[in-house]
Amino acid sequence: MTDESHNVHGLAGHCEPAQWPPLRFEEVSDLLSSFVGIGLTQRITWHSPRPLSAACLVQCANTTLFVKRHHHSVRTVATLEEEHRFIDHLRAAKLPIPAVLRNSAGRSAVGMGDWVYEVHERATGIDIYRDTMSWAPPASTQHACAAGAMLGQLHLAASDYHAPQRHTHILVARSELIYAADPIAALEAQLPQRPALADYLHQRDWQTDLAEVLAPWHAAAQPRLTRQKTLWTHGDWHVSNLCWTDTDENAAVTAIVDFGLSAATFALFDLATAIERNAISW
Repeated sequence: MTDESHNVHGLAGHCEPAQWPPLRFEEVSDLLSSFVGIGLTQRITWHSPRPLSAACLVQCANTTLFVKRHHHSVRTVATLEEEHRFIDHLRAAKLPIPAVLRNSAGRSAVGMGDWVYEVHERATGIDIYRDTMSWAPPASTQHACAAGAMLGQLHLAASDYHAPQRHTHILVARSELIYAADPIAALEAQLPQRPALADYLHQRDWQTDLAEVLAPWHAAAQPRLTRQKTLWTHGDWHVSNLCWTDTDENAAVTAIVDFGLSAATFALFDLATAIERNAISW
């Protein structure tokens, strides 16, 4: 799957060859032919350096769109549409989120061969952190405050959204283990449905490792965590998933993107994830 002509952000703070091949013009043109009103596909203007999928901006005759592609082993049409229904709810509550487009068959997730695609409006505003390494800290305290305020608005808008938990454990932020009275037993119960994780954990004494990390605080925290209201959350809240009015340190948020890790968790879990993403160096 490696394509050395396109580099992406690595987890160690440097760029590396993409694991997924970059989107090709012919591929994108074929996909967009089933979307009405956008005009002919003209060219790909930018490839995303984010590492966990392939994405690009596409100039069409009538608009510019954001196209994202997943391997079917990571996202099925059904699990991708779970994200899109959450986005639709938040947009109805006036959150600044680019619309997910539907094709002529009314589908927001489109399967083609081994791949599953989604098409979004281009986000409004300036993508200040476009070329910044993933999970780098905000450029200013004001950016952090603006991001935090917008996260609070998202949680309020999500408070009346009710949907089952995501039907995947792959690349989502879920909170079942931290909820569990016995997280080790809870994870052991999941492993038959998560064979890749089971193979990885089989190589180490993960039960001891997890017990040593969790034991000092989990027994005291877990009863209080279970009283938190279940809430669908963003799951990956960092400043590079936001667009901004301008490049000034006092810029305001104009758009929220990338709901790929969204799931039914709780607001405090999402806030903790946001602190980790923005303030703890990988």
